[in-house]
Amino acid sequence: MENIFISPARYCQGPGLLKSLGGKIKSYGSCCMVIGDAFVLNFTRERIQKSLKEAGIQVEITAFSSECSYAEIERLSEQAKQFGAEIIVAVGGGKTLDTGKAVANNIKAASVIVPTIASTDAPTSSLVVIYNEDHVHEDVLFLPKNPDLVLVDSEIIAAAPVRFLVAGIGDAIATKYEAEACYKSDATNFQGGRCSVTALALAELCNDIILNHGISAKLSAENHLLTPSLEKVIEANILLSGLGFENGGEAVAHSFAGSLGLIPASNIAFHGEKVAVGVLIQLFLEDRPYKEIMELISFYRVIGLPTTLTELGWSEPSEEDLARVASKMCQPGSITHNMPFEVSETMVINAIKYLEHFQQDSNNVVTLENLG
Repeated sequence: MENIFISPARYCQGPGLLKSLGGKIKSYGSCCMVIGDAFVLNFTRERIQKSLKEAGIQVEITAFSSECSYAEIERLSEQAKQFGAEIIVAVGGGKTLDTGKAVANNIKAASVIVPTIASTDAPTSSLVVIYNEDHVHEDVLFLPKNPDLVLVDSEIIAAAPVRFLVAGIGDAIATKYEAEACYKSDATNFQGGRCSVTALALAELCNDIILNHGISAKLSAENHLLTPSLEKVIEANILLSGLGFENGGEAVAHSFAGSLGLIPASNIAFHGEKVAVGVLIQLFLEDRPYKEIMELISFYRVIGLPTTLTELGWSEPSEEDLARVASKMCQPGSITHNMPFEVSETMVINAIKYLEHFQQDSNNVVTLENLG
């Protein structure tokens, strides 16, 4: 099996970059459709229009409906065709960005991604997660290429609510552990190739940045201050995590997060918060050393990530719900089976239950100081 590594054609990050959007995309064409949700467009529209006008690019700005569904992708694709768009610029969070990627692919336009939060690693990837009109996960599209440009204005991300950044840290934390599992098991990544040592190294770097700079970055984001630590963590959340997951692969952590869709009460939690708890479950299954798990839990508690099912909205899970989640996680073809050992439904149920008991045991002993 061959090693495969993919990435966006170009990644740019820095303060105030949205003002340079026109100059960075004018080589792709002279007609652009911008997709963004109403809230994001309220504070980005003027800068986008000014930048594109100065670059001589004709622009149409349209609102996103809030759900990345086949119907919304088709609606916006038809609108883009009628406008004659050569460039699709998607501005906002994960679902807006995924919709923009799909529309650009449909009409064979350049794909430009402008994330306004750092809550997931979706911006750099060639994947599109599809939901139905009831907001339930329905499908995943695998596009033939990654975005042409990912433009990250770090000033905008620094101004966003801090919970988004912390959720992105939860998503990024999984990158190392899942890539390691896939590398050991020789599992295929999302392109059908082997996890390369490059992907593994990027996943390790992502983890190092998060653990060394995450707490400082959170403090910066809480005060809407753009600091070197926050710049590093934004890059880890978006670029390193994106390259790491797509080229390294995913395993139990993301399988758990995806399967929680069966538990409506967990909808209060962000994707990255669910993934963070999934990491702990994966580490239990791997029988990682007690101190290693405790150190991660300590980091979670300081940074503000959930460490229990209750914090995800899933308190006192029934045996029936546990069985449903475990069954979905272990169904044939699931990324759960990217682990370097066989994972059964019973193992998953026991690991989820153990999470709560582990928390009770650790409540009085976990501090950053005594784990030094």
